[in-house]
Parts: sequence; C-alpha cells; structure tokens
Amino acid sequence: MFSFFISLLKVCIWLTLGLILAVVFSSLWFGRIAGALTPADAILVLGAGLSQDDQLDAATRMRVEAGVALYKAELAPVMVMSGGPARPGGPSAADLMAAIAEAKGVPPAAILREGRSTSTLQNAIFTAPILRQAGIVSVIAVTEGFHMARSTASLRWAGVQVRGAHVSTIFRPGSALKMIVREALAWPYNAFRVAFWHYDQWRGVPADVRDAKLR
Repeated sequence: MFSFFISLLKVCIWLTLGLILAVVFSSLWFGRIAGALTPADAILVLGAGLSQDDQLDAATRMRVEAGVALYKAELAPVMVMSGGPARPGGPSAADLMAAIAEAKGVPPAAILREGRSTSTLQNAIFTAPILRQAGIVSVIAVTEGFHMARSTASLRWAGVQVRGAHVSTIFRPGSALKMIVREALAWPYNAFRVAFWHYDQWRGVPADVRDAKLR
C-alpha cells in the first residue's frame, strides 16, 4: 500500500512538472505570435482582479491598455470588458475597465460589459450570450501570455470563436514563478469543474446554479 502511494505521488509530481513546462511554453508562444492578428468582430479584454476597495489591479489596467491599442489599430469595432465585482453591491471590474477605455478615447457605444464573472470560466460562459445577442462571432482575446492558453480554451468551451490572441505582457513583473505554478494547478482544477458542470447539466440542475459553481 505504501508503494502505491509513493507511485501515485511520483505521478502527481511529474504531471505537475509537465503542466508547469506547458504553461511556460504556451506563455512564450503567445508572446511570440502576439503581433500576428487579423481583424475580428470584437476585442475581448478579460479582467484580472479587483480589490475589496474597488480598485483595478495593475494587470487589469495593462490588459485594458493593450485592448485599446488594438481598437485604435482598427482590428475590431467593439471592445468587450469582462469582470465582476469584488463584493456584493460593489462596482464591476467591467465598468471600471470601460471607464479607462473611455478615458483613452474609445466611444462608450463601442464598449460592451460583462459584469458578473469572478473566474476565467465565468468570463467565458457569461460573455458568450452577450456576444451572441450583439451578433458578434469572432473575438481577439486580451490577457497575459501565461493566462492565454487557459483563457482561449475556456472561451472555446463556451462557444466563443477566438480569432486572435494578444498579450498585455507575458508574465506579471515580479511574480512569474508564482503565476506559472498557479496556472499549472488551475488547468486540472478547471477541468474538474467543467466535468461537474456537464454532470449537473445532465442531472437537470438550473443553469444559474451550475454557472455559480464556476466562480
């Protein structure tokens, strides 16, 4: 029995190391292809966090600035901001992100908001119906390089056509190792949650209950 647990531990370690290497490779890859973009229907900027005192973190601001640059380069006529509140009743990250874009010259009419999500999976599943309602088929996703592979996978799972990927930066300054390890662990965690989301769907659990479990 002891040898079984040792073998299981070794498998977990090797899988974790494999995921870490995959995150590093994908981060560098998306950083390399960031300039190879074709026009899409919208630029989708994913929020990176909001503090309890309703302040956007630096990573989110960088993502918005990168998205605005794409808008001004006429790669899409619409920007979509995705991010929910940090506390009940507080402003959504999407609203604060939109305010930054507007201050940088993006017309308010060219900005759509998804203001409920608190995770990457919720970014995807809550944004998808907004895009469909607006007649938007394809998007250019904007986030950091280390986060891009999981973001595009989540969006495609939700039925969003990702035509391009643009990174605000490859890694966050001063926290590259932390973000790599966190991202490597997020992949199996998200896979587990998606599997249970589909299981709940099969059981007939209401959509709002299923979606809330993805936070």
